[in-house]
Amino acid sequence: MGLPLRQIRDEAMQLPEQERRALAEDLFDSVEVPHDQGAWDDAWLAELRRRSAEGHEDARPWPEVKAEILRRIGKS
Repeated sequence: MGLPLRQIRDEAMQLPEQERRALAEDLFDSVEVPHDQGAWDDAWLAELRRRSAEGHEDARPWPEVKAEILRRIGKS
C-alpha cells in the first residue's frame, strides 16, 4: 500500500509553487470527466438568464475582478 494521504499532502505542500500548480493540474486532469460542451454552454446560459432575471446586473469582467483580488491579497 502507498503512503497515507496526509503524508503525501504534507510533502506536496513543501514543493515550490510552480511545482504544486503542475501537480494540481495533473491531479485535476486525472479525475476530470469529459463533458458535453453543448450541455455545458446551455447550463451557463441558463444560469446567466437566472441571474439576470433576479437583477444581478452588477457583473464585472474577469480581468477586473482578478486584479482586485490580487490587490487585496497583496499580489499586485
